[in-house]
Amino acid sequence: MAIFDALCTLNSPDELLAGGLKTAIGSSAEAANFVRSVQNFFPKVKIVLTLRDDIVAQFGSMELAKATGKWHSWVKPEGQLEGKITLDKDRLDAHAVDYLKTVRELQRLKETHEVFEVSYEKDILPGNRQVYHRLFQFSP
Repeated sequence: MAIFDALCTLNSPDELLAGGLKTAIGSSAEAANFVRSVQNFFPKVKIVLTLRDDIVAQFGSMELAKATGKWHSWVKPEGQLEGKITLDKDRLDAHAVDYLKTVRELQRLKETHEVFEVSYEKDILPGNRQVYHRLFQFSP
């Protein structure tokens, strides 16, 4: 992240209107620490919260990333990924329970901050352009 930030600031104007930081939260315990830190140290920051509605797909994506080492790609894979990995039911159940706790924890930010919530499945996957319009209205 530090290299990305450094490169982005090279061509930045003297006065920035907005800045951002992408954070991936891996557990409800991390979410609690993140919320506490944001509330204590960043009182004026706005939050864009991207949530997954399909917890099974999220878990499968995470397991596939662990198996392949590819955590993000702009290139859509050819064919179906079905059958490439096997999901462990007990680990999926534990993940689902913790994910729901994580979401509840992150939504506590709404008590103290402006939060723009985005659904990965409803807004990002189908390319919902309205969400981008609302996001730019949300930005300072």
